[in-house]
Amino acid sequence: MTRNVRVLVSNRPRLMRELVLAILFDQPDIDVVGQVEDEADIFNVVREKCPDYLIVGLDNTGARPSVCDALLSK
Repeated sequence: MTRNVRVLVSNRPRLMRELVLAILFDQPDIDVVGQVEDEADIFNVVREKCPDYLIVGLDNTGARPSVCDALLSK
């Protein structure tokens, strides 16, 4: 038996986050373990929920959000 993929969503603006969530909720092999509205909360929620994947919206095209560097270093 395969385990479902655990995903945490942190897209801004709200409309984009809701669109991503709507798409993911329809997938039988994906469990959305949470959503984060404030980028400052991402690190704590990732530590608490232990997702397999984190979906983060980019503020600046081509620039990785700084929270990604902090998460990858841990």
